[in-house]
Amino acid sequence: MNINDIANNLAAAIKSSNEYISLKQAKKVIDTNLELKKKVTEFKQKEQTIITSGMSRKDVEIKLAELNKAFEELSKIPEINNYLMLERQLSITLQNAFTVIKDSIDRDLRSK
Repeated sequence: MNINDIANNLAAAIKSSNEYISLKQAKKVIDTNLELKKKVTEFKQKEQTIITSGMSRKDVEIKLAELNKAFEELSKIPEINNYLMLERQLSITLQNAFTVIKDSIDRDLRSK
């Protein structure tokens, strides 16, 4: 089996996980309410801008403070809070999976 097949199997496993299924359901709730969808989209755009902007450290700190304030406000809306928390849970799950893969490769490289 090649690496692409394994990656496709991993993606399928992730899509069948409770974390992904719950996130997908929460996204449907957001998507059916145009006001909520707009708020989430704007928040994600601001987040992406910070990540890809190449701003100075000081500017990033200012933008992060603004983003944190926006997050606090959005978190007061139950549907958005649920969606963002589930998104975070899936992100942590994916980070953990990556860590397992990376650690295994690192151990193997060190042992030879």
